[in-house]
Amino acid sequence: MKDTEVREAWAMWSVEEAGREDAEEILSLQQQAFQANQKHYDVLLPEMAETLPELLDDMDDCHVLVARDQGRIVGAIRYRISGSTCHAYRLAVDPAYAHLDIGRSLMWAVEQRAMADEECREIVIITRLRDAPAILFSLKMGYRPFQLMVDREHQMDAIRFAKRLR
Repeated sequence: MKDTEVREAWAMWSVEEAGREDAEEILSLQQQAFQANQKHYDVLLPEMAETLPELLDDMDDCHVLVARDQGRIVGAIRYRISGSTCHAYRLAVDPAYAHLDIGRSLMWAVEQRAMADEECREIVIITRLRDAPAILFSLKMGYRPFQLMVDREHQMDAIRFAKRLR
């Protein structure tokens, strides 16, 4: 794809706050987005197992951003700011839109909101070791690994990444 085509593709979607009425569509998108990663694990990923009531409960305690293309949700991310740290999680992009920088747009939007909070100093994300595309994405976005999280029971080891904002 040429650079001009990418810029035109960016114009296809908007990034905005999600409402509770978006929860079912977000959950469906999340399951589509994590389905390919599920094959690497013997246990059900939390992103695949989450129920609508669980998502709605989480939406009460966090912010949810979505990317919309002609009204349809094609990407979503959740985040919460606690003291000096913003925790971003559950980044999901419709597989049909995977290479259009929707994930990057959503992360940038989270970063802008975190930077607007004067106390927030860093953003933390967690990626599983078996999700090579997510690890590369994190590194390309300027996040650096700082902790290995070993899961001996389910073998869902993860890496915690951080990016300093100030």
